[in-house]
Amino acid sequence: MSTLSHSVSDSATMLRRNLRHMLRYPSMTLMLVGMPVIFLLLFVYVFGHPGRGLGPSGGRAHTSTT
Repeated sequence: MSTLSHSVSDSATMLRRNLRHMLRYPSMTLMLVGMPVIFLLLFVYVFGHPGRGLGPSGGRAHTSTT
């Protein structure tokens, strides 16, 4: 067998094992998908818009362009 066929066979085996693991532990799969969504909502809606951060200038120093 060639190197490519070994790679494809090994990848298929690992994919099958991972899918089987996901079916056995659905809570872990939900956490894997859910955590990025929770962080996205946290940083967007709880910490707010980047222009409305800490301090009077939104946490950034503004320079005058005029």
